Amino acid sequence: NKMSRINPSGSAVQKYSIIEPSEPCTRVELSISCENLADKDIFTKSDPMCVVFMRSITTQPWFEVGRTEEITDNLNPNFATPVIVEYRFEEKQFIRFVLVDIDDRANANLEDQDFLGEYETQLSSILTTPGCRVTHNLKLKGKPHRATITIKAEEVVTSKESFTFQFKAVNLDKKDFFGKSDPYLVISRAREDGSWIPVFKTEVIKKTLNPIWKPFEIACSRLSNGDQFRTIKIDCYDWNFNSEPELIGSMETNQSLLTSSEPDTHWELINAEQKSKKKKYQNSGQLVLISCVTRIKHSFLDYIVGGCEINLMIAIDFTASNGDPRVINSLHYCPPNGMSDYEKAIRAVGEIVSQYDSDGIFPVVGFGARYIDQSTRNHVVSHCLELAPPRTIVGIEQVVQVYKNTLSNITLYGPTNFSQVIRWASTEAGADISQDNLHYTILLILTDGVISDQELTKMEIIAASGLPLSIIIVGIGAADFQEMDELDSDDALLSCHGKVAERDIVQFVPFRDFIHQPYEYLAKVTLAEIPTQLTSYMYSKGFVPPQREPVRRETIKSTNKGGFTL
Repeated sequence: NKMSRINPSGSAVQKYSIIEPSEPCTRVELSISCENLADKDIFTKSDPMCVVFMRSITTQPWFEVGRTEEITDNLNPNFATPVIVEYRFEEKQFIRFVLVDIDDRANANLEDQDFLGEYETQLSSILTTPGCRVTHNLKLKGKPHRATITIKAEEVVTSKESFTFQFKAVNLDKKDFFGKSDPYLVISRAREDGSWIPVFKTEVIKKTLNPIWKPFEIACSRLSNGDQFRTIKIDCYDWNFNSEPELIGSMETNQSLLTSSEPDTHWELINAEQKSKKKKYQNSGQLVLISCVTRIKHSFLDYIVGGCEINLMIAIDFTASNGDPRVINSLHYCPPNGMSDYEKAIRAVGEIVSQYDSDGIFPVVGFGARYIDQSTRNHVVSHCLELAPPRTIVGIEQVVQVYKNTLSNITLYGPTNFSQVIRWASTEAGADISQDNLHYTILLILTDGVISDQELTKMEIIAASGLPLSIIIVGIGAADFQEMDELDSDDALLSCHGKVAERDIVQFVPFRDFIHQPYEYLAKVTLAEIPTQLTSYMYSKGFVPPQREPVRRETIKSTNKGGFTL
C-alpha cells in the first residue's frame, strides 16, 4: 500500500462542454474518528493521522483531497480537523481513508510512516446512509482488522437564499435622437480589488422612459457571494442597434439595504459625467423597487439526505434497424465476455442511479418490438412493451438479464416511436407526488434511429415538463441524430403547436462519442444536469426537503499534543 502523496491525473471527455449548473457540485465535510487502532509504537501508543484520497472514472489514479491533524498517543482518535470534498451526483466517486502512525515528523513521505489500516467506499454510499454516518472495520494487510473508522458527512453550509426582484424606472433621460430610450439594467457586485463583476442583465424595453422590467431571480451567492454588505451597483443603459450602449445612470447599494427596502423605494440614477458638466443636474431618472421576495433554494443533497427517492425507468429500442441480435454487426449483439452498447449504457446510468433508489426496482419496457399475443396467437407490435411483470426487476444485473432474454422472444420491427414510453413514464412519475412523498424519476431511452413520431413526442415532453421527470436519450450506433438535438432544448424551451415546456427535461447524448472510453464516462455526461433539474422542479412546486430525525452530534475533542501536520 503506497502512502505517498498522489497527484491528480486522467482525462475527461473533451467533446462535451457540460452546461455548468448553478450548483455544479456540493461541498461535503467529512468528520473522522477511529477506535481500536493498532499500536505500532514500542514505549508509547500510535500517533495517528487520517489521509483521504479520491478517484473517479475521469481521474483514475488516487489523489489526496485532505488530511486530519495528528493526534499523539491515541488508539481511539476523534479528529478535530474535517476533510472537505466535492460531491458530484453524476460520477462514481471512490474515496479511500488511510490511517498512518506518524513516526518521523521531519519526513513528509507517507510511505515511511507505519500503516494502521484503510477503508475504501463510494462517497454516495456514505451520503445515502441514514444520518450520513458510516462505521466500518479497517483493512490491514488486505484483511479486516478489529479497528473501526467512523465517517460523518455533512453538507458545508453556504447561503441558500435566492431573491426575486422586480424593478421599474421613471423619468429616464432621453438618449435616442428620434425616439426615447431603450433601457435595460446591469447588476454588478464589487470585487476586493475595486473592479466589478456583472451578475445579471435584464431584458431591453424598447422606446420608453418609464420601463417596467420582468421579475427575475438571482441567488445570494451570485448577487453578493454571500456577503450581504458587499457593494452592489445597478447601471441603467440605453441599448443601441449599431453602436455601444450608453449609460443613463447608476446607483450603488448592498444586498442588506436592497433586500430590506420597502416596495416603491426610489433611488436616484446618477450619470457622473453629466453631473460634472451640468450645474443644475439632479439625476438621470429614478430606479423603483416594485417587489423583493426572499426564498431558500435548497440543494440537491438536501433533498437526497431528506429521503427524496430517485427512480429509474428504462425504454429499449427493439426496431429492425438495430440488426439481427445474432449477427456480429447488430447493435444488440453481445460478444463473448463482452457487452453490447445497449448494455453498457444501461450499466453506466443504472449503477449511479441505483444507489439512490431504496427498493432497487426498475421498470423496463421496449418499443418497436413484434411478439405473439398469447391470448390471440396473433402478431402484435408494441411501442411500450413491459419486459417483465410490474415490480419484478430488481437491480441492474436483473435489468440486463431481462433485456437479453427478451431479444430471443421478440422480433425486431418498428417504427421508432417515443410518445407512448414518455406517456408511460409521465404517468408513473406524477403519481402521488406531495410534500410528504417526494420522488423524482429518470427515464432512460436507448435508441438507434430517427424518431417516427417527432411531433407527438414533443407534445408528450411538453406535458411532462411540469412533472418530477427527466428524460435521458442515448443514441446507439451511427444514425443521424440531428432531430434529437431539437428535443434537448438547451438554448430555448421546447415548443410545439403554441405550447411551451415549463423547463428543459431532456438530455441527448450519442453513445458513439464514448465508444473508446470506459462506459462510466457516459454517466458523467448524461447525469450532469439531473441535480439542477430536480431542484428546479422542487423549487417551482414549493416542495422543501423532508426533515429527518436529527442525529445526536458529538463533541469532537482533539488530544493532539504536538500540533504537527505533515
